[in-house]
Amino acid sequence: MKHAILLLWHKDIEQLKNLIKLFDEDFKFYIHIDKKSIITKEEIGRLKNNQQIAEVYQKYRINWGGFNILKAELLLLQEIVRDNSIGYIHFMSGQDYPIKKLDGIKSFFSKNNGKEFIEYIKLPVKKWEHGTYDRFVYYRLNDWFDYNTHKGYRIIEKFIAIQKRIGYKRRIPDQFEHLYGGSNWMSITYECAKHITENKRKYRRFYNRLKYTFAADEVYFHTVILNSIFANKVEKNNQRCILWDGKGSPIILNETHWWEIITSNRLFARKLDNKVSAKLIEYINRYLFADNEVITNSQGCWLNENLNGHCYDNKLATGLLRLFSLMEVYSIADFGCGPGWYVALLRKQGYEVEGYDGNPNVEKMSSLLFSDGFHCQYMDFTEESEAEEPFDVVMSLEVGEHIPVQWEDTFIKNLTRNARKYIILSWAAEGQYGDGHINNRPNSYIIELLCRQGFILNRPASVYLREQASLWWFKNTIMVFDRI
Repeated sequence: MKHAILLLWHKDIEQLKNLIKLFDEDFKFYIHIDKKSIITKEEIGRLKNNQQIAEVYQKYRINWGGFNILKAELLLLQEIVRDNSIGYIHFMSGQDYPIKKLDGIKSFFSKNNGKEFIEYIKLPVKKWEHGTYDRFVYYRLNDWFDYNTHKGYRIIEKFIAIQKRIGYKRRIPDQFEHLYGGSNWMSITYECAKHITENKRKYRRFYNRLKYTFAADEVYFHTVILNSIFANKVEKNNQRCILWDGKGSPIILNETHWWEIITSNRLFARKLDNKVSAKLIEYINRYLFADNEVITNSQGCWLNENLNGHCYDNKLATGLLRLFSLMEVYSIADFGCGPGWYVALLRKQGYEVEGYDGNPNVEKMSSLLFSDGFHCQYMDFTEESEAEEPFDVVMSLEVGEHIPVQWEDTFIKNLTRNARKYIILSWAAEGQYGDGHINNRPNSYIIELLCRQGFILNRPASVYLREQASLWWFKNTIMVFDRI
């Protein structure tokens, strides 16, 4: 499958070059350069000569919230649909960055081919300015003045204030029964893009009505698509990790946002800045893009210094938090914590948590998730280990299947002797393939093993976590045990 990247660029040519290098020949870039950006003709020429770049335009002056953003996107979209070999179009800026390996991105869209990935809400909605409609009913001058400058801000706001003072309001757009809005960063199919471009005349009145409004690009595509035959193909997830400042603007991401990045399960992140995000970019390149296979030792411990093979389940994490609140637990240990992401989640919620893993790199990798100097600790699960005080809960997710059978009893006893009340355990079942699986066991075997150690299956809690989990293996293997 071929992909097109529809990209709006306004600063930092080196960051753009580095972004392009992350993609291969299956991705073609269609770029619009902000007309007011500082860039030489030579640099534009070098972009045009880049084989990965299909088209470069510099037609519109782009200001935050202006209508010209929509015009630039439609210009690029019109060019993209000329190539019917393209499967997906990804809307990006020069400050976006992939957070999955390229093979993973390609695989995702191949498996989900035909779906439209758009973050949207039905309008009106309270969280948009003054309940949404302020952006439609007053003339906005964002294309003529830069709102992010003191002068531009004063002029734009003063003009809005005048309209309010004299009681002037434009009609709410009524070309569609329902309006929709959301982030303009999306991934849509070629067919959806062609529908938009081929029906420009059909949607002309709506397009014209959005002139002189605020952020028309956050409404036009969403409303057109959600009122079309593509509505039932829309996934309410644009596959972008974006963190907001609470005032309607995205945060420039840095290394302190590492936990949010690696647990987002998204494909792309924004906004990144070459200087502010330098360390974060280093983390992404080192820990997420590594190509080496999973390496294990004779005790079944992983030895990689990256996140290859590790998976985080956001829905299971939410389920664990709800379950722990009902259990009234305070201290938790994660045996086989991997990079430490569940440990970080639980510590953020105020629990006393320790993480242990057989990977000798665990201290370094987990320390990236904490700003207070905390890190998870190395532990060889094939040796007997006992904490000074047992934990209310010991959890171990997809670890036992990596432990050679001769050390199985030692591992189980490490769980049971350190758990005061509960054990939450996921152990790969027979026939479940995975990196380093050498000791898969059926659920019944694990239940019997834990019973002999004084723990009984809590069936309702186990069913609850299986229902909450999104990863298929957890749905088949995760179990909760109570100390008898």
